[in-house]
Amino acid sequence: MELIRKQSLLSSIIQITGAVVGALSTIFIYPNDLKLYGLYGFLTNTASLMVPFISLGFGTVLLRYYPHFKDTKENASRFFAFIFSAYTLGIGIFIGVFLLFFPWIQKILGSNDAYVRPFVIFILPIGILYVIFDLFSTIFINFQRLVWPAMLVFLMKLFLPFLFILSFKNYLNGIQFALLICLYYVFAIGFLYVNLSKAVHFKIPFNRLEFQIPQKNSIIRFALFSVLGGASAILALRIDSILVTSFIGAQANGLFTLAVFISNVAFIPASALTDGLNSLVAACSKEKAQEALQTVYSKSTVNMLIPTVWIGLCIYTGFIYLSKLMPNPEEVIKIERLLAWLLLARIIDAATGINHYVLAYSRHYMLELYLLILMALLNIAFNIWLIPIFGIEGAALATFLSVAIYNILKTVVVYWKTGMHPLTPSWYKLVLIIVICFAIVSQFYFNINPLLALFIQSILTSVLFLGLVFICNVSSDLNQLIHQFYHKIMLRLFVGSENDKGN
Repeated sequence: MELIRKQSLLSSIIQITGAVVGALSTIFIYPNDLKLYGLYGFLTNTASLMVPFISLGFGTVLLRYYPHFKDTKENASRFFAFIFSAYTLGIGIFIGVFLLFFPWIQKILGSNDAYVRPFVIFILPIGILYVIFDLFSTIFINFQRLVWPAMLVFLMKLFLPFLFILSFKNYLNGIQFALLICLYYVFAIGFLYVNLSKAVHFKIPFNRLEFQIPQKNSIIRFALFSVLGGASAILALRIDSILVTSFIGAQANGLFTLAVFISNVAFIPASALTDGLNSLVAACSKEKAQEALQTVYSKSTVNMLIPTVWIGLCIYTGFIYLSKLMPNPEEVIKIERLLAWLLLARIIDAATGINHYVLAYSRHYMLELYLLILMALLNIAFNIWLIPIFGIEGAALATFLSVAIYNILKTVVVYWKTGMHPLTPSWYKLVLIIVICFAIVSQFYFNINPLLALFIQSILTSVLFLGLVFICNVSSDLNQLIHQFYHKIMLRLFVGSENDKGN
């Protein structure tokens, strides 16, 4: 247990540091070459889309079923041979299908941008390397060793901006850039294998293929479920980038990817809160504690919405100043309207709370998969319809519409099946405060130094929004936290001053 705690802590520190490095790179480095940034987003998102199919869903099988086979070395060895056999089969099928249909794939994905066309072939090696890297990372998780995979992801976040700098300084061309990305993952996979072999004496069963194993039928059913769920989730979240590149080009995708990254910042606190509530929702569902679950559902919705809206308001109202601090400000400012739609999508995500976990841990969990598939199909349809009409703004609008429909339907399904919903007087109060605050802060404009203007705008937005939230007692949890903090400060000041007088 001590090992898990230590590994989790170190992994979290590395991930947070990586997020900071990624944010700084996205704001100050990548916009220097939006075409290359769009190309990188296109290749990695397309490769990510392939991962559930290449792995045949056996990545999640590895996590779920390893505890069933780790009792003896023979059982564990047989299980890993089965997993590697499935991966080998998946990779072989992917290579064959990709090469067979490559002319058609290249024509579809690179039809509107000659710059993209020569790079379509890199989807094959990057997709395979992603799958193998993910496989080894999952094995590390099974052996409760989280640090090295996290460290390699962090190193990629340092390596990538370095490649971008070399590229826009004309030391690298696009092909060399893509090759170095592939070489990094080859190095990362080799590093993981060597360290895994040293740490737990793990060896890849190269010499055997294993297709017969206990619980084979249930494992295959779960793998199929994972393929559908994983592919639907990626289609719902990443198809926009692929279609923007295909319809408009790499530079447009660079702008779109930038907007997606900035909008996702607003959802970080809400995402952390949902992760923290995961086990609590599971426990309430298992105990059938309906009243407790309803309380968690409604309270968490308000507590997720507050930070999402606060950060979203600061980002959107301050973006005009932030864009002036970034490279290519005349291009970056074009994403302002995209940012509005994407931030609204994040806000709707937060406004419907933890409906995902409430549904996933109920006996109606299969409905979650159906809704996810529907969301993926809607996102594809909206993108194909709206991108030719509105350009990259159409992709952002497609994301907003698919996310809104998905979350509203999921909330309706949760209410239909469980009788629970997230709407309370505090929720309605918060929505009214959001409207009032946006109407006020959107009128501010400071014709001064952009950095100073961004600072002033953020402070004014924060004071107005958080002040109204506090005064109106929208979240009793937040108010209690503020009161506790205030009393601690006052106590320290008072006790400190009394001690000074005594001395």
